[in-house]
Amino acid sequence: MAVKKTLIYRARRGLFASLMTFLKYTFFILFLFGAGQANAVTNPHKDVRGLYKDADTLFWVGDKQLERNKKKISDILNDANEHGLDSADYSAIEFDKILSVKINDEDARQFDYALTYALWRYASDLAGQKISDTDFMEMAFSRNLKENIESLSPQSTLYNVLKARLSDVDTILSKDDLPIEYQTLSFGKRVFKVGDAHADVPILRARMVDYGAGESFGDDPYNYDIILVDALKKFQAEKGLKSDGIIGPSTLKYLNHSLDDERKQIVLNMARLRAPQWRNRPDLRIDVDISRYWLTAHEGGNVEFEMPVVVGSKKRKTVSFTTTMTGVRLNPGWTLPSTIKTEDYIPKLRTNPEWVTQRGVQIYTSWDRDAEPIDPTTVDWSLLTDNEIKAMRMYKSAGAGNPLGKYRFLMSNRYDIYLHDTNRKSLFKRSMRAKSSGCVRLSDPRKVMEFLFKGHKKWTPERLGEYLDRGKTYDLGANCYITKPIGFAHLQKVV
Repeated sequence: MAVKKTLIYRARRGLFASLMTFLKYTFFILFLFGAGQANAVTNPHKDVRGLYKDADTLFWVGDKQLERNKKKISDILNDANEHGLDSADYSAIEFDKILSVKINDEDARQFDYALTYALWRYASDLAGQKISDTDFMEMAFSRNLKENIESLSPQSTLYNVLKARLSDVDTILSKDDLPIEYQTLSFGKRVFKVGDAHADVPILRARMVDYGAGESFGDDPYNYDIILVDALKKFQAEKGLKSDGIIGPSTLKYLNHSLDDERKQIVLNMARLRAPQWRNRPDLRIDVDISRYWLTAHEGGNVEFEMPVVVGSKKRKTVSFTTTMTGVRLNPGWTLPSTIKTEDYIPKLRTNPEWVTQRGVQIYTSWDRDAEPIDPTTVDWSLLTDNEIKAMRMYKSAGAGNPLGKYRFLMSNRYDIYLHDTNRKSLFKRSMRAKSSGCVRLSDPRKVMEFLFKGHKKWTPERLGEYLDRGKTYDLGANCYITKPIGFAHLQKVV
């Protein structure tokens, strides 16, 4: 009787174990593909269906295939975190569990479909676009599966720098206590000045070591001394803040830029660098990194030159887009954009009509070529309607004081954004250069012009210089088949 009970118990336990195994794999498959895709349990995902043309095909399960690949597959999917991706999105944790047990024949096909889709999806995310069946098959059955999938990520220096910094940030964030230099500052008052004392001063000093702070001087480690003030001034100058050594709300905001914030920026930037528009860029091109206020010219895989630029302010941002530069306008005049006209000039005209005249700006009744100029002192600007203001044209002739300087680069786009020279060179000395109304101001526009016309038989640097010196307005390049791709994008500099 005891033996019979034991056999019944074992049978029930075996049935229960089989049921749990079935439920576990059923849950896993549903979890991976989504409960709404009922056919995903018995059929491969539509994106990898072409790989399973033969009904008997299995890639990972059978013979010793799984044994050979299980460690590789586990490592590959867990590597997603190193690229700012989430390994959980590819069910890496679930795969780790399943790879540790023996899979029966009934579950093998479902598992094979799921694993193929997970690897294909991860490879596609690294590549920034869907991987073809042919490319996936070549990678999947090579001896260097892990290396081949890893090679799909961008191989640029910037991407590798971001990847290394992400690893450092994740290591720091994994600790129970943050190092002192990453702890939050408060100071407990609105303005903190030299000679003040606070318990957070040691944290500030640790954070300012790279700016020359060093150890505390004197008997009071909590004193905001002159050495620390000088270090903070350097920090403020780098961030484009007023370099006065005073810790107010703006400076405190920059000081408390957290590691979590930095991590989000890194992950976003890595995703942008994986995108096709960044990966499939031509060798001959110009890139404007909006967030770093920086322009780089490339040719043949090399950086030809780079320079600081001024970009749009927070209120009037320079947007991300790509287009083609087709030429240059030498000694350009400046027609005021609608935003500048309505938001900057009209309010000034209402209080001081002569203000516009003093700046050499002419106002015309309409956009017609034969439109007559207006004396701004004869107009009651407070009575004009929006439509009347819109109909007016405001224009500043070429020459000294023109905001576009001596160069405006021709490039079509729906944002009316372009590159140009500037009459305010002092802005390039600042660290924070988001000061324009959307266009990009160049610190060395002549370099950009010579790059645009490089190799052109007619428009040599000498000939371009001659036309520039004439002082007249010329559009060059539109009829010379001159083009250079140019891209605008946000990439956050990480130090």
